[in-house]
Amino acid sequence: MVVLEERFDACACNVTVTTSELVVELVDGRRVSVPLAWFPTLLNAPVEQLANWELLGDGEGIRWE
Repeated sequence: MVVLEERFDACACNVTVTTSELVVELVDGRRVSVPLAWFPTLLNAPVEQLANWELLGDGEGIRWE
């Protein structure tokens, strides 16, 4: 029996931070959102800082100052 494995790379292309969620848009069109409460540092950060994100690598990570 042959099993084909299709691999999807989950690389980010955009990030949005709302008052309650971190939303990451992936290059393949998917959107992933998680509660901002999971990231206490981001939850307590100023709005200006939250808007100043940077993608690492080819979208494999996200960085804030």
